[in-house]
This record gives sequence, C-alpha cells and structure tokens, in this order.
Amino acid sequence: QEAFVNMKESYDILANPAARDVYDRWGFDGLRWLLRDEDVLSQGLFQLGITYVIWFAITILITVQSSNTNSRTISIAGLSLMLAVDLHMKTGNFGLVVPFAPHLASYQISKLLLTMYPT
Repeated sequence: QEAFVNMKESYDILANPAARDVYDRWGFDGLRWLLRDEDVLSQGLFQLGITYVIWFAITILITVQSSNTNSRTISIAGLSLMLAVDLHMKTGNFGLVVPFAPHLASYQISKLLLTMYPT
C-alpha cells in the first residue's frame, strides 16, 4: 500500500507541469515550498547561496596552508563555474545533460557536481 501511495504522489507531480518544473529544479524542498505557498525561487536561491558560501569558506580553509597559490585560485575558479552553471540551471531554461545519466533532474545534477567538487 505504501508503494501505491508513493506512485500516486509521483504521478501527481508529473501530471502537474508547474509542480514538475519545481521538482526538476529544486527537488522535494521545492515541492514543500510550493505546498506552503512560499516563493520557490527566493527560497531556492537562499538555500543555494548558503550552500555555496559554505563551500567557498571550506575551500579557503582547506587551501590556506597550501604553499601553491594556484591551488586556491583553481579551486575557487572551479567552484565559481559550478555556481554559475547551477544558477543558470535553476533560473533559466538551460539543462546540463550528464552523458552517463541523462535522466537526472537539475537538482540531482547540482548535488552530483557538489559531491564531485572536492575531488
């Protein structure tokens, strides 16, 4: 019965174009904001901003002891590029297709990029 409820919720999201777009860009957080009648874009950009501020701080802390100043420059440049792509995916009609997983939504690609960043 739980599987049926999950399938029904998934169908409801997929059947509603607005809810599907919110889910593709922001995931389940976006759907919660939508259900609470909150401004999804504002909430999403706030969450995205906090995430990247934390990552920038971690990057600076990790590279502060590095004798090679290029490592910090390259790390911050990479993170800045990720932020630009992420913002464009979340606010525009730009979708980044990952060749090995073309079925991923924007929020999943964002999580994948942030997971792979430190490596």
